Amino acid sequence: MTERSVVHSTFVIERVYPVAPEKVYFALSDKEAKKRWFADPANPRPDSYRMDFRIGGQEVNTGGPKDGPLHTYTATYLDIVPNERIVYSYDMLFGDIRISVSLAT
Repeated sequence: MTERSVVHSTFVIERVYPVAPEKVYFALSDKEAKKRWFADPANPRPDSYRMDFRIGGQEVNTGGPKDGPLHTYTATYLDIVPNERIVYSYDMLFGDIRISVSLAT
C-alpha cells in the first residue's frame, strides 16, 4: 500500500500580463484558446481535454509519459466574474494517486 501524507501550505504565483484584462479572461475562459496554452501537443500519450466554463463546470486535462502513469488535472469553477476573476479548485492525480488539491484565484 502506498503511504500518503497531508501537507498544508500556501504559495503565491502572481503574473502581470501586458494586455487588457479582457484578453487574459478570454485566454482562460475560451476552450480552444486555453487548450493551446494548457494542453501539451507534443505529449507522446493520447490525452483528452474538456472544458465547461461556468460556475459548477469542470475542466479536465489528461495525458502523461508514454511509459508512465496517466496524469489527470480536474478543476471545478467556483466563482466567475467576467474580466475580473476566476476562482476554481483543482486536483492532480498520477495514475490513481491524488498528489495535490488546491484552490486558485
